[in-house]
Amino acid sequence: MAVVKYETFSYDRRYKGMYTPEVRRRIIKGAKLLAEKVLAQAVENAPICTGKLRASGKVALATEKVIVVQFGGKGAPYAKEVEEGRPGRVFTHTTTYERNGKIISYEHPEGHVPLRLPCGPAAGEWRRYDFSNPSQGRWYLRDAYRTVFGAKDYKAAIVKAGQTKIRF
Repeated sequence: MAVVKYETFSYDRRYKGMYTPEVRRRIIKGAKLLAEKVLAQAVENAPICTGKLRASGKVALATEKVIVVQFGGKGAPYAKEVEEGRPGRVFTHTTTYERNGKIISYEHPEGHVPLRLPCGPAAGEWRRYDFSNPSQGRWYLRDAYRTVFGAKDYKAAIVKAGQTKIRF
């Protein structure tokens, strides 16, 4: 299950003594409002076919002091590939089915997989997708941060999960 998430706010405990609990609550409340703005912009930027990707977006508390905006999970396990793109993969796929009492196996060309189209004018029809070539990322979440925080300042406010934490 691939999830793409970016931190909107991370409260550093080094500053715990500097602020009263009320001020800390207000800081976190303001950060949640910013995260909700980012989420609304990311939902608007996200490509839509079935609507599952847009519906999977949420603001979550990763810990009690870290707020993240994330897409994916069970509803849209492909969210990370849509955001960041995917590398090309070479593999073989075999389709096995029964026709007129006979078992038929068909080996597709390397990197190709048959998938049913989820939307569009040909919805429900089968097509063979080529996964051997890399795909470009759509960057719907990153661009939402750029829009909300401004193109110059987004690096200071965005923290991609798993990278060095930048605190503000």
